[in-house]
Amino acid sequence: MRNLLRRWFLENVALKTVALVLAVTLFILVRGEKETERSVKVRLAYVKPDDRVLVTDVPQTVDVWVRGPWTRIKRLDTEDIDPVVLDLTKVGDGDLTIEESAIRLPVGLHVVSIRPSKITVQFEYQKRVPIAPEIVGAPADGYLVRSTVVDPPAVTVRGTKTYIDGLVDLRTLPISVAARRSPFLVRAKLAPVPKGAAADVESVGVTVEVEDEVAQKTLPALPIQLQPPAGVKSALAITSYGVNPPTVEVVLRGSKNAIKQVDDKKVMAIVELHIEDLTPAAARVAPVLVRGTPPGVAIEVHPSEITLAMKPAVAPARQP
Repeated sequence: MRNLLRRWFLENVALKTVALVLAVTLFILVRGEKETERSVKVRLAYVKPDDRVLVTDVPQTVDVWVRGPWTRIKRLDTEDIDPVVLDLTKVGDGDLTIEESAIRLPVGLHVVSIRPSKITVQFEYQKRVPIAPEIVGAPADGYLVRSTVVDPPAVTVRGTKTYIDGLVDLRTLPISVAARRSPFLVRAKLAPVPKGAAADVESVGVTVEVEDEVAQKTLPALPIQLQPPAGVKSALAITSYGVNPPTVEVVLRGSKNAIKQVDDKKVMAIVELHIEDLTPAAARVAPVLVRGTPPGVAIEVHPSEITLAMKPAVAPARQP
């Protein structure tokens, strides 16, 4: 038996060695070409939109089952696989499918399955909208709200797509201007938003400009009155002069309260006479002055000047 074993191992050693090498080589070749599967982790990269915020937790990798020759599978390094880029700017809330074609593998390998193959995404939408102050009440009589200035003038609001799409502005809680007579600054809270929505600030500064209400009054035909020169005591009859035109239109503008104080009977259109106007002479152009108006009233006169000349004295008729 010992001799038999010696012959098996020692006779034709070269031939047996070649046979062994061929057998091992054939085994390696056959095993290397045999297909097998392996799981590898592939990274995910996300392109996120600017107009909304991703609120769900999304995976950073997925498990990809790869099939191919054993030798290629063994040499596969996850660093050789580029990350899968998922563009979230073009999708809405729901499931996002990872396509097998998005995974680029070395030649000879192909994707069997992806786990998970779908990713659930949900967004919180946002929009920058202006602030609209809610003004209530009425200022004191004769005053009005000229304007409002908000700081900051706009805020960013986040919420569901339905709410954000329909949002035009965001209002404040009511700001009362009752009996106000002057500008004032107030810190106003924003009106509540629906559940699940939020603004980036809770309150804003609002400056409310309260001003006198502007009014106007027109005296369409105010007669011209002549005022004697300084030092002349006697009144001068308007009939002694040629005045053209004899009346003017006076327009009064000011606050509503100031215009209420205007007494039509006290408003006069005055032309001041000069010493040279006391004798017949060539006509001259004289400015029209308005007297009798309360303070704070602006005056316009149409026309602002008249033509003035003293009429020649008429000689008395001779008696026959």
